[in-house]
Amino acid sequence: QDPDIANVVEDVVQWVTISRVCGELAVSRSLGDPDFKDMASQPECPFFAFPDGHDRTFSSDLLLATPEVQHVKIEEGDEFLVLASDGLWDVLNLEQVVQTVKKFMGAAGKGTGSAFASADDGPGEAQDMTCDDIAKELCRLALRLGSADNITVILVFFHW
Repeated sequence: QDPDIANVVEDVVQWVTISRVCGELAVSRSLGDPDFKDMASQPECPFFAFPDGHDRTFSSDLLLATPEVQHVKIEEGDEFLVLASDGLWDVLNLEQVVQTVKKFMGAAGKGTGSAFASADDGPGEAQDMTCDDIAKELCRLALRLGSADNITVILVFFHW
């Protein structure tokens, strides 16, 4: 009955592949995990499914702490920035997140103010929503869509 969930199901029915280190550890949380560090100095490791013919040893660490960094120039006309953990991105794609944020921004006919109307409000019942409120709504939506991972959302609005 939830229109947000119905829209996602109708728009995109997709399989989401979540990359994990050795099928166990989500990459975004693995950088500090000591169980996957210093593997080259360890004797033969019986817990990994090595391919036939492999000498069952590692030549280096399984994880590298070198982050992937992207530089994006923010320009006039950009409306907002969503920084979120994989718990959100596991169940929603970029377009769906943008549409959801814009829905909350435009619910009261406001697109540039610091408060917005909740999409759950009926006509004449608009409640002010802050940037934080909209980020929380994105988290709630991800939970309703079945995200089983940690969900963190930071929403930044640009006012030109």
